Amino acid sequence: MDVYVLQPNAATGLVAAREKSFWAAKSAQASEVVDVVIPRASLPQYMESVAAIAARYNTMIPGCGHAGDGNVHLALFRARRR
Repeated sequence: MDVYVLQPNAATGLVAAREKSFWAAKSAQASEVVDVVIPRASLPQYMESVAAIAARYNTMIPGCGHAGDGNVHLALFRARRR
């Protein structure tokens, strides 16, 4: 899992980046974009589960979020044919 930490005064940029990630996912043909809240301690296990589901269905489920409050934004893509 890649984690990017922004400077404390970058909140405005973070909100803009989150908004851009939504539109980037939709323009890349994401079927759905969902928001979930996961307890911080469970984030690694949750993201491993998401990666396993993506592999099982031969698709991508990229995510971004803010780990401080456990908020994760996932872009769901239709399964690719094998």
